[in-house]
Amino acid sequence: MTTPDIRSGRDPMERAPRTAQEQIRELKQELVGQTRQALGQARDRAGTSLAESKQKLADQAGGLADALRRTTDQLRGEDRTTVANLTDAVAGQADRAANYLRQVNARAVREDLERLARRRPALVLGGALALGLLAARFFKSSERRQPGRAGDPYARA
Repeated sequence: MTTPDIRSGRDPMERAPRTAQEQIRELKQELVGQTRQALGQARDRAGTSLAESKQKLADQAGGLADALRRTTDQLRGEDRTTVANLTDAVAGQADRAANYLRQVNARAVREDLERLARRRPALVLGGALALGLLAARFFKSSERRQPGRAGDPYARA
């Protein structure tokens, strides 16, 4: 039989579960702290990656605007003003999109897209469809054909 602790008046066996509970509590706090730290680091990395992607997209939109302006100049040189004016207008829109992407943060872009989707869902769906078709066309045209590949009508026997 155990003797009561003189200072607390309790049996030492009664203190043991509290010590274990305290250890569990400390481990839990440590685990929660490490988890929060890891989540913070992951959030920072995701934010950095998103910012880099947004910058690349802005650069590509700016490059598209430059290419369209060169095309506009060439069309005007060929006296095709109607098409040149249309190309210049598209270049202006691409330029505005590039500047917008450079100036706002990713959260603002997301919120603006959500607002646009609520106001004009047909426009957003049509834009997504057009982008999908353009991407499919791009990937199809950049696909390398291998001679002798099964199902290739142009393959040589």
